[in-house]
Amino acid sequence: MRFIGSACSLLVLLMKNNVDLFPKEEMQKYSYFVAAAVMLDTHNFKELLRDSKWQKEDQEAHEWLLQYTELGTEYFDKMQNNKFNQEIALSFGLQGNFRRDYKTYKLKKGDAAGKFGCAVMVFQPWTMFEKYGHDQCCSEIDEFMTLGGLSLFGMVCNVMNPDTGKNEKTILMYSKQNDSLANTFDTLLIAMKESTLLKTMEEHLGSFGTSKYAYY
Repeated sequence: MRFIGSACSLLVLLMKNNVDLFPKEEMQKYSYFVAAAVMLDTHNFKELLRDSKWQKEDQEAHEWLLQYTELGTEYFDKMQNNKFNQEIALSFGLQGNFRRDYKTYKLKKGDAAGKFGCAVMVFQPWTMFEKYGHDQCCSEIDEFMTLGGLSLFGMVCNVMNPDTGKNEKTILMYSKQNDSLANTFDTLLIAMKESTLLKTMEEHLGSFGTSKYAYY
């Protein structure tokens, strides 16, 4: 098993080896569709990030895409700005944002085991509550967790400050308190606050029915 910068690079290499499956007149559209992920995941092949954010497979995928696309700094900057554009993201609705950049993990703490789902957002929790309404947000998180069989749900809010151009991060954790792992929520929050890696600051607590959440 080896690290690769973008999963879409693997898709591009499959396209390269099966090019006859794609209509020639549509190849540019397919190429631009996957190119955004390749460019963003590799940070536009910044040399400093070689072997940490991208590998030779990503570079091979990029080189193959160039015959159908124009990929460069201008394209990357446009995709990067769109990625962190809150107005665009909010137009996707909550469910769209949950799925936009989402991963799941199997966790175990002592005898408690379950699944943790984590979504990356480009807006803050308070922006989400203001846009969609507090109860609606919590209701949709509850539903999303039920459908995904999640014990815990988290949001990493990676928000670009338009004044500084730097990203500001907030972490939200959510539990429905309905299984053994979900019931470790309070001890999880203590561990988060004690973490020298997370360096949490002001704590905000909330609830919805029997569900509980916190963000920092």
